[in-house]
Amino acid sequence: MLVVLSLCVILSSQVDASLLDPTLIGRELQMFARDALGVDEMQNYFDGLQYHKGTIKGEEITPQLAVKISDKFKTRFQVAKRLKKAVEESYARSAKVAPQTECCNVDKSTLKYDERFRSKVDLGNVCVKISGSASPNPVHLDEEVFKEMKDIFKTYPSIKWQYLASEEGVMTTFPAFDDTAKCDKYDPRYRPFYVETATPEAKDVVLVIDISASMTGEKLYTAKEAAKTVLDTLNPKDQIVSLWLVRQDRLTGHSEEDPSFLVTQKGLLPERYGADATSGGRKAKDDLGSAPEFFRRPTKRHYNITYYT
Repeated sequence: MLVVLSLCVILSSQVDASLLDPTLIGRELQMFARDALGVDEMQNYFDGLQYHKGTIKGEEITPQLAVKISDKFKTRFQVAKRLKKAVEESYARSAKVAPQTECCNVDKSTLKYDERFRSKVDLGNVCVKISGSASPNPVHLDEEVFKEMKDIFKTYPSIKWQYLASEEGVMTTFPAFDDTAKCDKYDPRYRPFYVETATPEAKDVVLVIDISASMTGEKLYTAKEAAKTVLDTLNPKDQIVSLWLVRQDRLTGHSEEDPSFLVTQKGLLPERYGADATSGGRKAKDDLGSAPEFFRRPTKRHYNITYYT
């Protein structure tokens, strides 16, 4: 039994050694590159191509490039104008319109997978998302807007999702889809696409946060979430500073090299505060008065002061 077992070990070692032969490994890799990847065939194709040298005149090529780039945006401009006109006419008719089905309640049996959207959609209908803080009786778009959306989709195959958001907290989306989120949890007014459109001019934002002893538990959590929402709705041209109401004014995470980096900083508030935070609430008036001084250069932009307490 010992002799047979030893023989098996020796044979196994010989097989393993042959698998590690560099010559064998190299031959296998060459076969893989040639037969599986087609490297030789691809190289022969490139070797057979003919290349021609030519001189490009900038004064001639520039107008051509301008036209091509313009064409890429022209379709989107036309679509935006058509939707704008349809929405304005819908509001002008001021007819009472029944709300469309919410995206969270669509009939799933009407949805079919579409490669263009990479999801199941209903190309024959729209759906709406209504914020939990929307007006009690928000205005809804009428059937003419929906017809325009459908016609745009047929006319311009490159256009996919179409959505319109109102200042009342209602977003209309074409095509309809199955929204897995809770019905009232989405507010389009806090989304960058809405904020950047509604307030395209650059803003200087002062975020004032009370971190006194009274700001604990649910109040602190609410302040942190509200501060994150403000950050999420800023556009690249905005500037923001954050003030904590403690014994002295200070910037949150201020950097001399890049004072604007705060726009992308999410961890505004620490989880714990020391005893020095107890007098924070009494300094609100002085802090609000000194807040604009934190901006580094003169500006004609509007100040937006948000106070959480």
